[in-house]
Amino acid sequence: MIGQDKLLNRLKSYSLFEFPHSILLIGEEGCGKHTVVDEISKYFDFELMDITDMISLDTIIEINQRLVPTVYLINMNSLTDREQNIILKFLEEPSPYAYIMLISEGTHNLLGTIVNRCILFEFEPYTKEQLSTFYKGEHLDSVLKICSTPGQVLSINGNKLEDMLKGCNDIKNILKVSYYESRLITNSINLNNEYDKYDLKVFLRALLNSLYSSYLETRDDTDYKLYLLVDSEVRKLRDSRLNREKFLLSLITKMWRIVNGQET
Repeated sequence: MIGQDKLLNRLKSYSLFEFPHSILLIGEEGCGKHTVVDEISKYFDFELMDITDMISLDTIIEINQRLVPTVYLINMNSLTDREQNIILKFLEEPSPYAYIMLISEGTHNLLGTIVNRCILFEFEPYTKEQLSTFYKGEHLDSVLKICSTPGQVLSINGNKLEDMLKGCNDIKNILKVSYYESRLITNSINLNNEYDKYDLKVFLRALLNSLYSSYLETRDDTDYKLYLLVDSEVRKLRDSRLNREKFLLSLITKMWRIVNGQET
């Protein structure tokens, strides 16, 4: 796996009998958390089960009755507090055959008691050289300005980069036309597993880069306000429980108000 040798070497340094039963992997979306879990399960010859959508007391009871060494993958970004409390019981009394690997973009949405019961491993930032190996198209410099993980780069490979960048550069003109036209921006964003459309995070990172460049050139106060808004709002996407369609419509509304002098 490109770019995460230190992380993988740390995980592989354990002997089979020393391998932790509770691990928390922290990294940005698209950094390769699932890939690491898959590689580690193969390395130690463990079975692998993603139980993110199966969190219940019954599931935990069934797991504790299994006698097969298994890695149980749980994506913490989408879980409720109730489900986290169920996982806490799992972490407190794990079966000797259960290896629990939690993945998350951060610890901000996690119960402190869960974090304290896990060994924490964090992904290292990818270098531009490493990210460039995942890109097959043109305008590599533009890609490296807006992407920080392989997943983000790969999402661009299947989309028209030039169209996305042009849309970001024209955002103020689009917002000035009408509120209805502004809402149509959502039609080009992947909100429901439509992978021929733009990844939401990548689009917003491209938008931030465009607004920042425009502000440096024009010192337009509107660019500055839009940049601050998008920069603060994009952090909400760390929580995968967020309804992305409602989030994007709300953001567009706020941007439209700024451009048209109606912000409150």
